[in-house]
Amino acid sequence: MWKSYAKERGLPWSPVTTFEVATREADVKRVEKYYRWGLENGMGEDELELLTAEEVRKLEPHVKSHGAIWSKTDTSVDYPSFTRALQADAEREGVRFIFGFEVKAIGVAKDLLEIQSKNGGQAIRTRFLVNCAGGNSMRIAHMLALGREYADLNFRGEYWEVGQQWAYLASRNIYTVAQHPELPFLDPHWICRADGRRWGMEIVHLQVGNGKEGARVHSGTQTRLLGQTWHRRSPSTSNRPKRELHQRSHRDQRPIVVPHYQL
Repeated sequence: MWKSYAKERGLPWSPVTTFEVATREADVKRVEKYYRWGLENGMGEDELELLTAEEVRKLEPHVKSHGAIWSKTDTSVDYPSFTRALQADAEREGVRFIFGFEVKAIGVAKDLLEIQSKNGGQAIRTRFLVNCAGGNSMRIAHMLALGREYADLNFRGEYWEVGQQWAYLASRNIYTVAQHPELPFLDPHWICRADGRRWGMEIVHLQVGNGKEGARVHSGTQTRLLGQTWHRRSPSTSNRPKRELHQRSHRDQRPIVVPHYQL
């Protein structure tokens, strides 16, 4: 569906595909597990492939590994362009978007939900509310007295734009098997953007549900990837890191939501 939509709207669509590589011999079994998970979750055998170290090097000569799983459907897109196109289509169908409305509280008025804004003004009343508030979804759920036994685990990925002289190092997304399986997004990875740029992950800061910083996790530990040892920085065209919230890969099956007692 998204591929057809991108073609109809002239939106960037770059099927770069993804390798998740085993940088240690012990990681090979984890790669095999991810392969089984993919098939169990409905991916076809033509969409996933297990690769040996030699097969990885044939496809990506600068990547050293003990093997990998190859996800052949992973695609790089321009999310802002998709979002603007979807907004325009929705508005043509009569949908109204309200911006700058920060939710203060949600109450019940007879058979309606009443959503109040921190900025004052008229409340919104509705029979149905779909909670898709991203990083604020847990806060919205708590206002509805839902999931109060849970807290969210926030993280921020810092990305460095790789200089053009290094862009040749890999033509696909490259992830490494996580050293900490419960936090699979922390380890170094190489991202191929829809516009041809390459980004590398630098460091992740973790915060617990009360908003206070709970830990700092450095992802740039020395890892043999792309034919060299990665230290704290990837080659960059700027001294300032590019930051974005990193969406996790297809291999991660559940949202990172943990009970308070685990924090």
